[in-house]
Amino acid sequence: MINEEKGYKLLEHHKADFKKNKYMLGLAKDWDATGFISEQLGLELDNIIDDDEYILGIHRTGYTPISPSISDPILTDIFSKGLYNNGDIMGGGMSGNTSIEKTVSLMESALFLNMSLKTSDNYKSSCGCIIVKIPKSYLGRKEGPVLPIFYREDGVQIRLMPEFIYGYIPVDNHRATTIIRNPNYKDKHSTVNERSVYDDSVVYKNPNLPTVNSISLIDKYNILFKAYVDTLKKYGDRQATAALMNLINCNNYSYFTGKENRLALSRHVIFSDIKKILAYGLNAEANDISELFRLFHMSANGELAKLKSPTR
Repeated sequence: MINEEKGYKLLEHHKADFKKNKYMLGLAKDWDATGFISEQLGLELDNIIDDDEYILGIHRTGYTPISPSISDPILTDIFSKGLYNNGDIMGGGMSGNTSIEKTVSLMESALFLNMSLKTSDNYKSSCGCIIVKIPKSYLGRKEGPVLPIFYREDGVQIRLMPEFIYGYIPVDNHRATTIIRNPNYKDKHSTVNERSVYDDSVVYKNPNLPTVNSISLIDKYNILFKAYVDTLKKYGDRQATAALMNLINCNNYSYFTGKENRLALSRHVIFSDIKKILAYGLNAEANDISELFRLFHMSANGELAKLKSPTR
């Protein structure tokens, strides 16, 4: 644990970065006069920001109370199991959208990191920031290996792998002096298994990535429903019907509109699962696929407003 009372100053360590931009120079002066970051902590974060192989991100803890101790139960859970991919909520909730920027603010410069860290306690009674450090290539921001950064816990919840959680910085009254390091953080990563999940932005840029993540039926339903509704809105009933029936009968998803929809369908919606997905998503028990389609079609048109995906 670091506890260094000498203050970190942007203009002392990054003045050359601001010389050609008076606006940025003014911001740096203002933020040097606001709040406090210990010099040792500031320099440690600088080392990550300046490392071209990695990107640094912060997750403000929201309303969740965390004590500044490695034995805190919430912190222990995050360090050992990772961070939920659901905004600023630290526990619970489900999401099928695996975007790192949904949960973590990625920092491109020491200035914006300084501003964000010092003011994090203004955000929903936050008591600090989880610090994340991820290889840039894993997010498609640099040439190199592309590997999953999330995993599916218990077949449902999606979490950022704990090996990317660098540590936790308590912030109080715009003061940040210490970092509690995660003992499970790793500089080298190689995890790929049946629970692994890639970041969405990387999947769309790399359609040939191996499909290693087995997603839940409710997520498959949401993918299918979105593709159907997008096609219905853009091309009308006939095209949407043709798209769904071609998927059901021929495992052909090319009739759906949207490259992202077709990619998601090809990766996650398996031919043999269609009937199961529709029945699960619509909470329908009918055996006749035409009845499932009728329900699917009506719900897409808003005629069955009370139809909701089950939580089972």
